Amino acid sequence: MYLFGIDANLMSLGTIDFGIIIDGAVIIVEFVTFQITRRESEMLTLNKAELNAFKDKITINRASKMMNSAVFGQLIILIVFIPILSLSGVEGKMFKPMALTFSFALIGAMLLCFTYVPLMTSLFTKPSNLTDKNLSVRLMKWFNKIYEPCIEWALKSKQTVLLMAVTLLAFTVYLFRTMGGEFLPTLDE
Repeated sequence: MYLFGIDANLMSLGTIDFGIIIDGAVIIVEFVTFQITRRESEMLTLNKAELNAFKDKITINRASKMMNSAVFGQLIILIVFIPILSLSGVEGKMFKPMALTFSFALIGAMLLCFTYVPLMTSLFTKPSNLTDKNLSVRLMKWFNKIYEPCIEWALKSKQTVLLMAVTLLAFTVYLFRTMGGEFLPTLDE
C-alpha cells in the first residue's frame, strides 16, 4: 500500500527502527530523572551553583551505570544484523542497505548516549513531586503487583526457568535448520 508515494510498510519499519535506536537514550534519561527526583530533598537546600554540580554528579554516576545496560542491549541488536549482512544474491541486495543503515544509525545513537544525552539530561531535568494521583505512579504500582510474584517465582525456580530457556533455544535451532535459505519468492518478470 502506497501512502503519498511512500510504502506504508517501510514507514512502519522506520518507526520500529527509530524506537530501537532511541532506546538507550530513554534508559539513561529515565534513570537519571528518577535519581534526581529521588534526591529532591537534598537539592532544596543548595544554591544554584551547588545544585548544578550536584545534578552533574548524579548524571555522571547514573548515566555511566546505565550505559552498561544500554550498550549491551544495543550490541545485541547489532549482532542480530550479522546474518542479514551475510546474505547474497537478490536477498543481499534488498536487505543489506537496510541493515547497514540501521547499524550505522545505532552506532551513532550509542555515541550520542555517551556525550549528548547525559549533558541534556543534566541541563533540563528538574525534580518533580510524585503523588499517588499521577497516572504513571498508579500504572507502575499495578505493573509491580503483577511483576513481583513472577520474578519471585523465577528466582525460586531457577532450574525450571533454565530448562524452559534451553528448550526454547533447541526449538529455535530446529526451526533455523529446517527453514531454508530463500526469503523471497521467485520473481517472474
